[in-house]
Parts: sequence; structure tokens; C-alpha cells
Amino acid sequence: MRSSLMREMHRQISNPLHTLHRRVLTADIITCVFRYDVAVNNMSVHELEERFAALTRRAGADASAPLPRLVLATEDTCWIGSICSKVEKDTFVRARIVADPNAGHRFMHSQMMGTRDGLLDLIQSGLLSNETDDMKMMYRYIVADATRVAFDDDESIFANFARGFALGASKSRRHDERSMMCWDGVCAINPNGVKGVTCSTQRTGTSIFLHDAARQRTVSPLMWHINGPSLAFLSRHPTCAAAIMVLRNLSTGR
Repeated sequence: MRSSLMREMHRQISNPLHTLHRRVLTADIITCVFRYDVAVNNMSVHELEERFAALTRRAGADASAPLPRLVLATEDTCWIGSICSKVEKDTFVRARIVADPNAGHRFMHSQMMGTRDGLLDLIQSGLLSNETDDMKMMYRYIVADATRVAFDDDESIFANFARGFALGASKSRRHDERSMMCWDGVCAINPNGVKGVTCSTQRTGTSIFLHDAARQRTVSPLMWHINGPSLAFLSRHPTCAAAIMVLRNLSTGR
């Protein structure tokens, strides 16, 4: 994300006339997406506000600490415009654990949701740093003080298909299967896929659900991100690839 786009986002969110989201979401919550490769599930305003509130309450469990005003999407790998080094990964891990000893073993991702003040604080920080990459901007913001952010570790609002990683270096030459950096070290897409993971859609085809039998949970967020390593995961999980096509065809009228 270039600084010119960051400045425009700052102008739009700062402008009191910019009230589109305020009319829709009673808590004045704004959602920002820095990518175009997303699929949006059907979700009521009430449900979305409830999920946002639950995430910020959980992150602010310490009564003496202010509640975070910003929720960030999360993913399994550390990416800051490039693959994190071990030092960069360890710095992030320490920041999250200091803020929350029970933190999920996940890193920030590019989608976010927050109050106007919460988003402005992040964007202003990025503008002052002159950082041109959105992920690097968020990384610096978090390692400086991770208590300002609530992480959507359970993917209640934001989820992505870049998943199914296993520890160990990749043996593949494919770009979407290259070695990455996970919480516990170097990792790569599991070449055998993830056992017990399937996807489905609503009867109307307007939402994607991911079912994880091993963890006994279903992921049903507001938004799915279909970024780089997602291709490797989707090639091993055809029901998930098919669910995306259902949503795509519905949105294009095919």
C-alpha cells in the first residue's frame, strides 16, 4: 500500500462527512481491505457488531488497560511485504505474548476493522514512519505496543485460505508452496493437505463455510481472503475451491 493511498484513507476516515459506515454500523465501525482477492459472506450488521465487540472485550481482559479499538485479521505465517526473518518473527512473537500470554500463534493479516479513532491511530503511525508497505506498517505498529490491537485468531470476522502449513522447509519449486515463517519456525504447505477439512456454501450460495473435523469447528467469517499460498491449499481441498467458484459465479451472474 503506497503512502498516497494511506493519505487518502486518512482523509476519508477523518472527514466527518464520511458517514457511510456510520449509518450502517451503530458503533461507528469501519472495515478496511487492502486487497481485491476477497470473498464476502452474508452476515447481519448485528452479528458483525457482536463479533467485533467480543474480540475487543477478550483482548482487553485486563480491567486497567484500555480496550483496543482495532481488530486485525490473522494468518499462520509472518509476512511484512516479504517473508519475515527469524529475528523479525521472534520480535513479533514477544510483542504478542507480552500483550497477552495466551495469544494465539498467529500473525497480522491485511484486513482490519475498527473505530474511526482506532484506524486513524494506525494510519497516522504509518504516515509518520513513511512506510510504503501495509504489512510492514502494521508490523511496526504491533511490535511497538500490541495492546492497541485485538487479533482475530479464531477467524470470526476475517479468514483466509492460506492455511494448512506444516513445520519444515518446502521441497517444492512452486512459488505458492515455498518455505514460509510460522510461529515455531520455517514451514510450508503440507503436501498432503489437511485431513478432515472441507468447505460448503449456504443453500443460496452466498456464504462459504470451512469445516475442520479435527478441531471440531466451523469457520464462517464476514470475509475470506484468497491470497498467495491459498492456491496451494485450494488445490488440495477441492470442496473449498468449488465453494469459491459458487460465490464467484453468483456475484458475476453466471
